[in-house]
Amino acid sequence: DHTHATIGTVFPDGRVIPYIEENVFPNGEPRFVDGKLLVRTWADDVGFLLDEVAGWQENGAHLLNGRFNLDQVGIWGHSTGGGATLEFCATDDRCDAGVPLDSWVLPVSDAVQASPPSQPMMLINAPNWLGEDNQALGRDIFNRLDGESFELTITPSTHRDYTDQPLLSPLTSAIGLSGPQDG
Repeated sequence: DHTHATIGTVFPDGRVIPYIEENVFPNGEPRFVDGKLLVRTWADDVGFLLDEVAGWQENGAHLLNGRFNLDQVGIWGHSTGGGATLEFCATDDRCDAGVPLDSWVLPVSDAVQASPPSQPMMLINAPNWLGEDNQALGRDIFNRLDGESFELTITPSTHRDYTDQPLLSPLTSAIGLSGPQDG
């Protein structure tokens, strides 16, 4: 689980960090300044997971030993997770490529905004892409990417179309939880 983004995250030492919206979004609305905590935490979570997998690879008795190729790591994430993908790839050389999906890029650190990832990226977005300020910064980041990169806008998708939410019911489109296309 991503700390600060699920009902509760349980750590190996027994600590439980509950989701308390006021701790993440003190004003009750997602603001990019507050979102910086999430982006950095989630990017750190990716690094933690890769460290754990590397440990499994070193442990010949582990069930998943030999099941991962840590020399070819791709990272993807949706919304805040897309921002975390950019953050992680720009700051950790274990990332070989990234796929940010309809990313919330406003909370990406100033350092990453100034010096985006050098790895190949494929940014996939809905047409409205979380507002004009987010779109402008996302395009600026995309235009400065060093690696072979692509930007794909899928019409008529919506922000939630990049989650599994549209698969939960054929009614998601009718109630505004997905776009009109067949997910």
